[in-house]
Formats: sequence, structure tokens, C-alpha cells
Amino acid sequence: MEYKVSKVVVDTDVLIDFLRGKKPTVEKLRRLIDSRIASATTVVNAFELSWGSNI
Repeated sequence: MEYKVSKVVVDTDVLIDFLRGKKPTVEKLRRLIDSRIASATTVVNAFELSWGSNI
């Protein structure tokens, strides 16, 4: 059975690693962007990032 990916939801851990410039994560997200697969995040992830930046 083959699955077609139409959207990837990016978790908070991935977003934090990206913002910190961790090379493996940056490269994976670059490949995701280059593949033209839609990406998204959630309001929970946005809250966690916002909360963490205020500590």
C-alpha cells in the first residue's frame, strides 16, 4: 500500500531546532520546502513557542 503525503504538521521540537539553526533540522525542512509538500503547525505549537520565549 502506498500513501501520498499532502501536508506535514511540524512539531514544536522541530520548530525550536530550526530556530536554533540545528543543521540536520534545517536541511530536512529545506528538503520539505523543496518537495513542495504543504507544511503547517498548530495553535498549540505557536503557544508553546510564545510561552517559551517569554521565560
